[in-house]
Amino acid sequence: MNPNPTFQAARLVYKGLFAKGTPDSDPEYKELLNLCLSDPEFMQQVIAIAQGFTLVVVDVTDRGIVVVPEDQHSRFAMTLGDYRKSLERDGGEVDKGILALVQVAIAATFFPSAQHLEDEDVVGQSSRVQDVEEVLVNLCEELLVQTEQVEVPGHLRIIGQQIINLPSAREGDKRLSFATRHGAIKIVARHLVENGLLIEEEDGVYFPRPRYQKMLRFRAVPKLFELCQKVLQQEP
Repeated sequence: MNPNPTFQAARLVYKGLFAKGTPDSDPEYKELLNLCLSDPEFMQQVIAIAQGFTLVVVDVTDRGIVVVPEDQHSRFAMTLGDYRKSLERDGGEVDKGILALVQVAIAATFFPSAQHLEDEDVVGQSSRVQDVEEVLVNLCEELLVQTEQVEVPGHLRIIGQQIINLPSAREGDKRLSFATRHGAIKIVARHLVENGLLIEEEDGVYFPRPRYQKMLRFRAVPKLFELCQKVLQQEP
């Protein structure tokens, strides 16, 4: 490995952008993390290089470095429109409101309380599509009666009703689409897997990666996410 500290710091930022990379499978990544954790000056150099690329270093541990775009103007930022176009290639046209609610429901299913999200010693629970669907429907039903108390765009009331009206699934469907709740959840979950945020087991069980927890803490929409967590903790 190049011994130049600037090169090494830039290399570590690069490793952080490669979402699926892990120090267990990449000796160079592991060595750079150890250097960063043991050398405060090197850590500051990594942070400075990230800032130069309009990135924020959210966290550095022996499990990896997490970097995210500092805002929507970063060259590394994917806007909701970009993300929606990417998803549409898999499942057809999708409303950004549906995308937002599905994203929140997936996140809250893994982290149903503030403790789950904030405590690094608490591992997000495993979930299936059916689990996320239950949370999604409950969230949409709550939006219909609490929209005025929650700081979310007014059109989410309409989107919530649309999601409730969608069929859960359609027997015989060979291609996923946003025309069903299961299809919408699976498409979004698949993209989270591809971006190194979730792990999908062969039996259809999803697990959150530590990276997902850290990114949610940094970027979660508080009011809507808090509402979804509140719905999960209500007595039946």
